[in-house]
Amino acid sequence: MIDKLLLVFLLIFNSSILFSQSKGDDSSPSPTVDSVFIFTPVRPLLGDTVVVNSELINFLELTLSDNGYSIGYYATKELNSVFSMTGSIFFSGARNTDELEFYDPFTGQFFIPGKINRLFMLPMTIGLRTYLFPAELSKEFKPFVQANGGMNVILSNPYQLGFFEAWEEANIYFRPVMTIGVGASFSNRIRPLEISLRYQYSPFGGEGLESILRNPIKNFGGLYISLGISL
Repeated sequence: MIDKLLLVFLLIFNSSILFSQSKGDDSSPSPTVDSVFIFTPVRPLLGDTVVVNSELINFLELTLSDNGYSIGYYATKELNSVFSMTGSIFFSGARNTDELEFYDPFTGQFFIPGKINRLFMLPMTIGLRTYLFPAELSKEFKPFVQANGGMNVILSNPYQLGFFEAWEEANIYFRPVMTIGVGASFSNRIRPLEISLRYQYSPFGGEGLESILRNPIKNFGGLYISLGISL
């Protein structure tokens, strides 16, 4: 069936060329178009204009990792149909993967054995995103690869003090942070969504920073699953 349709298309196309090349009377008859056969291109033709959204799009980000749940903000701005600039910031706790909380019936409080510091981090990054197969896929589904870099603000305070009281003894550290990830953007009439999976690497340096006694954290990173909801 496809071969027959292609043959009909070639016949019509060749006929139009013959008509355009015929000499003599300028008022040459127009070729008859068979309305039964309608040919629609499966991809944008040469010369088609690709619409680029140059507006800054803001997202609320919810993430899940070994450090637990976290919340953040990021924004994207398309440079063209292939590349976008991104910037992000999110707040998260930091801990060893084996930290478990127990209940003390004598004090009525929960505690983590061996814990000496509460740790938090605030990564701030900018980066570049590249969309995969922009010409083959519709604008409603846009898979991408992304890489970011920037500064990670790490905070620590003594675990043995109360939560608010401990901030008076807080320490602050600045460390580099890098992320690389993959994801997809889903556009609809209600609210665009994005889902991504990324790995974060933020070396502390030296002996690391202790959350659990004698078990310092040397990399304030890990694997993150992210959901972005446009604002």
